[in-house]
Amino acid sequence: MDRKISRRQFFRLMPAAIKTSDNASGDPDGRPVVRPPGALSDPRAFLATCHRCKACSAACPYDVIAHLGPAAGEEEGTPFIKPEENPCRWCPTMDCLNACPSGALAFNK
Repeated sequence: MDRKISRRQFFRLMPAAIKTSDNASGDPDGRPVVRPPGALSDPRAFLATCHRCKACSAACPYDVIAHLGPAAGEEEGTPFIKPEENPCRWCPTMDCLNACPSGALAFNK
């Protein structure tokens, strides 16, 4: 599905930084987890909506999206990005959003 997004939509899709309670990202500095573009901005809504199906990471042509491990507790299996290691390339087709069946990653929030 080839969708064009407007500048306004682009900025609404900026990855959301979410502080996890137990440093689930494994980052020794305890930095926040950065969610993929289009992630629901409310962390509780995101966790409740995400199916943890990994369709977003499978659809990402640059292998940018990873998933939190068991140390993340209730956030295990949810997608995140480590921009300092492998930043999002902002694909024109936003394959990760199109692949998300739950709506946790969506064009319209």
